Amino acid sequence: VSIMLARALHSGSRRITLTAATAVVLALVYKRFSGLAPTSGTLQESAVLVARPKREARHELFTHEHLSRFTGQNPHLLLAILGTVYNVSAGAQWYAPGGAYQHFTGRDASRAFVTGNFDSAKSSDLTDDLYSFTEDAQYAGVLHWFDFYERHDTYTREGVLAGGAFYDAEGRARPALVAALERGLLHRMTEVSEAAIKTRQRDTESSSSLTPCHSRRQHAVRAFWCDQPHARASDGGGAADGVQARPPLVPRELHQDGEAPRCVCVGLDAAFAEPQRYVPYGCSDHAAPVCTHMVPAEYAARQ
Repeated sequence: VSIMLARALHSGSRRITLTAATAVVLALVYKRFSGLAPTSGTLQESAVLVARPKREARHELFTHEHLSRFTGQNPHLLLAILGTVYNVSAGAQWYAPGGAYQHFTGRDASRAFVTGNFDSAKSSDLTDDLYSFTEDAQYAGVLHWFDFYERHDTYTREGVLAGGAFYDAEGRARPALVAALERGLLHRMTEVSEAAIKTRQRDTESSSSLTPCHSRRQHAVRAFWCDQPHARASDGGGAADGVQARPPLVPRELHQDGEAPRCVCVGLDAAFAEPQRYVPYGCSDHAAPVCTHMVPAEYAARQ
């Protein structure tokens, strides 16, 4: 497993090399979903699989022929995604014959979870072949649905599909499974990183445009206040006097990573929307444009 996780992935002329941290994350995921060796497959078509609340996962081996029996002709509905078999009998309204997702049962249709081509039993996308995927986002899409079934309140893991694209005949993970997990997780981590960068940029841009508030201390009382924006002429449909009021500005202590707290003037809506970022001073009325509060006695004595 370590060798497979450490290897580089190829996508056309692009080479993606896993970092040590990524390899650890993937190793944990791999261990979580394939660390237990499945038992030889003898899951019988009996009342054992009737839908019921979430229970412990099973670790059985399914052949393609065996899995194909569980399409609703008996009381049970099973499907596979990334080679893992789930009991979805609790969702019979969607997976039983006539349901919107009926063609997912009895097979591994991992590709169709991303392409959306599953309306016909003859769809060529009802397959576990993902080698034609060219984007990491496509693998992340499959991983999204994989997580959906794994974390579902009632759908239960029954085992793995042996002899398919993701597990060999003895239930050992194939490189295709490792590659799908790697590329899906890499895309997720990239999205998280990009989102963090955008958030930081947004915070920096917005904070740089904020006006500092005024402050003054008189003995043990300190006051903070903001200059209020002037009213502007309405563009139509405004107040009867043709003047449109702007939201009031209130003093807040801005808390931002990498910067010392400072007093700024922000709109009331923004202040209430992000109270962890725009921390109100100890005022009796947090919506007031002027805030006064008592300075701690020991601080006042040093001034």
